[in-house]
Amino acid sequence: MNFAPVKAYLAEIDEIIVEARRDHGLRTPCLKGCCACCSDPLITWEAEARYILDSLPAEQVSQLEGAVRWWAIQVAPVIEIEKLDLMAYRRLMAPCPLLGPDGLCRCYKRRPMACRTFFAVSHPERCAIEHRADQLFIVFGQLTFYSANLKLLEVSGEVTVDHLTAHFHRILTGPIKSGQMQHITTKQTKLWKAKAQT
Repeated sequence: MNFAPVKAYLAEIDEIIVEARRDHGLRTPCLKGCCACCSDPLITWEAEARYILDSLPAEQVSQLEGAVRWWAIQVAPVIEIEKLDLMAYRRLMAPCPLLGPDGLCRCYKRRPMACRTFFAVSHPERCAIEHRADQLFIVFGQLTFYSANLKLLEVSGEVTVDHLTAHFHRILTGPIKSGQMQHITTKQTKLWKAKAQT
């Protein structure tokens, strides 16, 4: 798979964030080792999942397989049945399978767009599950899921969107039904564009 488009877009995202934080004096309490957001549902593109897997050593991929099987058994069926909202998902305590025991990301340099663009604003105590609904987050207007879909569609003509762990499961161990998967084509985005212009 050609990862150049994914790599280029993630680099563009980093530049936008650096400029925005500099120009607007944006500050965040997020520090190395803080991993509260890593138990949020992480919606990504399949291309991002494959980009991450391409960088992992065989031993880590083997460990990841065990983690995604657990997710498939414990989390995916609940998502499908109850269509969990954000707070309900957090209470499942199902962290990203790439989160290490030290609270650090095992693929930080290749982390998805959703991770790169998510920053808390207020006191880190609000990141605790019992206070999480009161936490405030920075939103980068230029970096919407819609705009990113268009970028990737320019290259591939289609994208598949789902939980990162669901992508890993399909790639490493086989099909899974998570209740969140969307397959988006160029034709669909043309309809979105037309609707946005009306």
